[in-house]
Amino acid sequence: MHIPTQLLCSRNLQRKQILEDYQDDLRVMQSLTMILIFPTRMMMTTMTIMIAMDKNRSPPHNHWNRLFTV
Repeated sequence: MHIPTQLLCSRNLQRKQILEDYQDDLRVMQSLTMILIFPTRMMMTTMTIMIAMDKNRSPPHNHWNRLFTV
């Protein structure tokens, strides 16, 4: 069976186009995930830093301290 060259060429072109479209979609998805991930990471880090600073600033209020200071 002989497949016409024109058909093969067009099919290869189609495949190439599909691959390129897929890569573009991937790029868009990656950039979107980056845009979404970075702010959440920043917020998480700032939250942890703030919590740590609060812990350092305030003296520990646990019952052991109260027991020993009586």
